[in-house]
Amino acid sequence: MREFEQKTPKSKAIYANAKLEAPFGVHSNYRYSDPYPLYFTRGKGSRLWDVDGNEYTDYNMGFGVLVAGHSHPLVVQAIKEQLEKGTDLGFEWEETPKYCRMICERFGVDQVKLSNTGAEATMYAVRFASAFTGRNKIVKFVGCYHC
Repeated sequence: MREFEQKTPKSKAIYANAKLEAPFGVHSNYRYSDPYPLYFTRGKGSRLWDVDGNEYTDYNMGFGVLVAGHSHPLVVQAIKEQLEKGTDLGFEWEETPKYCRMICERFGVDQVKLSNTGAEATMYAVRFASAFTGRNKIVKFVGCYHC
């Protein structure tokens, strides 16, 4: 514990302020650890660096969404190009059908339903499962990550 605190004084300082604004200084219970969470500043490929300059291997990779790693040059270029066109247009985007087709082909499904959050995705999954099975009850596991 002492070695951790010696290596991460900036995270400790950020935590002191962050916990005043957010419960436990984090916005996901997954991110909290004792005695305080780490705060990161950048990532490249499979590597992360915290605010104190310590380097880590990222085994989480955004729960799997970062299949190309952090800051992959092709992804960075595509984001830069889209930033010039606009962000969060608030309506359907012309590229969405192409993206959905790619997902359908890759995973062998007929259709996909995109969502903005895990809560929204769970809501859709429950509604689709209910419609498919005709059942109107669900089981909720208390104490799990999304509960």
